[in-house]
Amino acid sequence: MEINYDALQLAQKRGPKIKYTQEVIDQLKALANKGYSQMSISKATGVPQRSVCMLLKRK
Repeated sequence: MEINYDALQLAQKRGPKIKYTQEVIDQLKALANKGYSQMSISKATGVPQRSVCMLLKRK
């Protein structure tokens, strides 16, 4: 049996695309560790408050 490798597709990544780099997440966590509120971090960085909350909860 011959395999047509051109017809095969690599597995597509599932889920949402990454919007924030690990560097940005580290900066958000550093600001939170300094005692800044999520709202103030959001205003200072331009990252929506909901995203700040989700990113800070992520391990």
